[in-house]
Amino acid sequence: MADFTALGSLTGISSEGTSTGTRGTVITGSASTDTKSSWVELDASTATDSSGLIVYVRQAASSSLGSGMMVDIGIGAASSEEVLVESLKINLGAQAGDSIFSWYFPIAIAEGERLSARVQCSEASQNANVYVQLIDASFKAQSMAASVIAIGDDTGTTNGTTIDPGASNNTKGAWVEINASTSTDLYGFNFSVGTNNNATTGGTVGFWFDVGIGSSGNEEIIAGDMAMCINNREQAAFDTHYLDIPIPAGSRIAVRGQSSSNNATQRLFDIIIHGVL
Repeated sequence: MADFTALGSLTGISSEGTSTGTRGTVITGSASTDTKSSWVELDASTATDSSGLIVYVRQAASSSLGSGMMVDIGIGAASSEEVLVESLKINLGAQAGDSIFSWYFPIAIAEGERLSARVQCSEASQNANVYVQLIDASFKAQSMAASVIAIGDDTGTTNGTTIDPGASNNTKGAWVEINASTSTDLYGFNFSVGTNNNATTGGTVGFWFDVGIGSSGNEEIIAGDMAMCINNREQAAFDTHYLDIPIPAGSRIAVRGQSSSNNATQRLFDIIIHGVL
């Protein structure tokens, strides 16, 4: 019989038994728009060395359509938190639970670390439910990566970089620069894709987008025809697959897209690249 004890496990570490049910820890949003909240503890001391992190973010309350929300994951003692993962973005629907997304990052977290989260939103006083899982280091070889940076985020508006596919539907538009030059080597990346915080409903719109590196006019696609859609509640639906594709320091990153709509508002989306370093 196979022995699965050596494979390790997925270990949930945030509070589940809150007053709102099994939905993760409530992170209370700021009363000011586009402003980081206080850090809220997810776990006082991680139980084991880990080689990967899965973050779940859920809309905790009713909202105006299309509001943007970003969540940071922090590590370190209270009042001394350092950002471990930054600017994971979702767009909110009208009702609590309308939006829930997850991201995986192969980063190393040592036993005994304190983890926390904070939130900001383009709408005041919006809360998030945040739940985190760690992949036991015995399940997967220990990662050399230590943190995740956001590329293309705008914390002043709680939005990513706007991509306009152009007036011709179902046709790739122009490349849009996300970052002129990466400051360090990246092991790989994940991404958040949103509605550009659009509050106007217009039916479901489909999108494909490419991520490229290279100088302007010489972009080479490193992730092509990634799919997403925006529904009639102004929420983006996409699969956040971690892509084990290295990006060297000094690289220019750009994105282009196509849309099933040529409406000047409905065809827009925004993107944030989450680079693992």
